[in-house]
Amino acid sequence: MSFSDGSGTLCSGVSLSSSAPYTATCTATYDSPGQRTVTASYQGDAGTARSSGTVGVLVQAVTTTTVSASSASPVVGGPETFTATVADGSGPAPAGPVSFSDGSRTLCSDVSLSSSAPYTATCTVTYHSPGQRTVTASYAGDAGTASSSGTVQVTVDRASTRTTLSSTPGAPHFGQKVTFSAAVAALAPSTSGPALTGTVTFSVDGNQVGIPIPVSGGTAVSALVAGLAPGAHTVVAAYSGDGNYKASSVTLNLTVACSTTINGSHHGSLTVTGSTCVEGGTVSGAVTVQPGGALALIGATVSGPLTSTGATGILICSSTVTGRVSITGTTGPVTLGGPAGSPCGPDTFGGPVLVSSSSGKVATIDSMITGPLTVNGNKGYVRISGSRIGGSLSCTGNATAPVDAGTSNKVKGTASGQCSRLA
Repeated sequence: MSFSDGSGTLCSGVSLSSSAPYTATCTATYDSPGQRTVTASYQGDAGTARSSGTVGVLVQAVTTTTVSASSASPVVGGPETFTATVADGSGPAPAGPVSFSDGSRTLCSDVSLSSSAPYTATCTVTYHSPGQRTVTASYAGDAGTASSSGTVQVTVDRASTRTTLSSTPGAPHFGQKVTFSAAVAALAPSTSGPALTGTVTFSVDGNQVGIPIPVSGGTAVSALVAGLAPGAHTVVAAYSGDGNYKASSVTLNLTVACSTTINGSHHGSLTVTGSTCVEGGTVSGAVTVQPGGALALIGATVSGPLTSTGATGILICSSTVTGRVSITGTTGPVTLGGPAGSPCGPDTFGGPVLVSSSSGKVATIDSMITGPLTVNGNKGYVRISGSRIGGSLSCTGNATAPVDAGTSNKVKGTASGQCSRLA
């Protein structure tokens, strides 16, 4: 038997095997790629005729494909570039296409190799969910080079976020209601990820404001916050994160001021039309708060009655009012005193106190009232606790029954109506 491929003899004088099937083999090494037609020729013998047969073979150079990633830990929404490098040893330059896949999903198909060594092809993708990925780059081969493939693993992480916080109004006065707006955005390199979900929790001075607010369009707006006392406040917006984005938070230092502040002595009556603070001062005369006004008495003394109708907020802390107090129709909170040692300490009232028809929260805490206390027709939460009341305690028509928050009051007279159990 002899074997040839047109360019020359590959093997000659090869003996057939001595038993059926009668075979002869020829092993050849090719130095260049290309299509070959190999002919095997049987010379025959005394009892058998000559015969021949052909087979076509495609000779290709062996290749290896390796894959690298621009980052081993890409993030959701960020670009990730995979680079395939096809090496051909000493054979011809590879010229076939490369396709990239992630499991059953095609990332890039039929990407051309660069025309000079190193022979590379790239594929840039953006992931929209975290997790581990195995990316395969498959070189298809061509007439002179064989196909090959390689893999690389990456772990897609959640993207980091930044939360910013603002208030409306930006510089509030006492008595104004305030809202807080949080804007949440993904940090680079995440620029094309899915929409952020999750919630933002707002707090002021460590106290949560309402319920967590869902993020919509990258923003969340708090419920209205009323009754912020004059002075500095710490506001925090905490984004919860979600399946694609990490949590973040931000702190806003907010100062609530008054349009008018009295620190010394004020002789004669005082009419409040805007936001007025009496801090450590003395008012010798009647105080009248007109509709839309707001009054804060902090460590102050009022020698006379206090009458308020339609105020946006009343705050009396660590103060003394010698005359009758009548507070009606307040649209914001009414706070009369607080625990000893706190920023808003107990008050002393030298006459009867009436709080009626307020829309916001009402609190009378740890204060001393020489006369009766009447709390009627208020629409919000009402707390009366730890106070000493020299007259009766009467509560009727409030939207919810007043509570003492676990600290009963000392009432010299009769506790009646909704407050019958608070003494």
